Amino acid sequence: MNKEKVIQKGYTLSVTSWENDGDYNATNSMTFDDNQKELVIAIARMCRDIFQSINNREQKGIGNTDDRTYSKSIVLEYMKNHPELYENIDNPSDDKLVRICMEYNYNLLGSSEYYYSRVFESATITYSPEDIYLETIEF
Repeated sequence: MNKEKVIQKGYTLSVTSWENDGDYNATNSMTFDDNQKELVIAIARMCRDIFQSINNREQKGIGNTDDRTYSKSIVLEYMKNHPELYENIDNPSDDKLVRICMEYNYNLLGSSEYYYSRVFESATITYSPEDIYLETIEF
């Protein structure tokens, strides 16, 4: 009997995103340790707050923009106002703050051929106290 891990122990953040005019939907996930609940919530809020579409009338974000200078300034301002996203790093440079944010962006929203960032659609956070395995049926 073979088993396959289907859920990893810890907090899993899943983000659905798109690009262009709602095309190419994708959902990506990252799992974090049991003791990182507050970090996971902070990352989900960051995705919601700054990866909105640049065309959003209420809150412009960096989604669907190809202007790296504009995008980096928004990312840097956000990161400086949310040190919980990098609390284990002493005196991070501006470039390091942008890199931290964009690594989450890449891992959770994915990459785009034409845009600096895809557009955040939604996020869910789930928790599992243990790894979950299911039996794999051979046929």
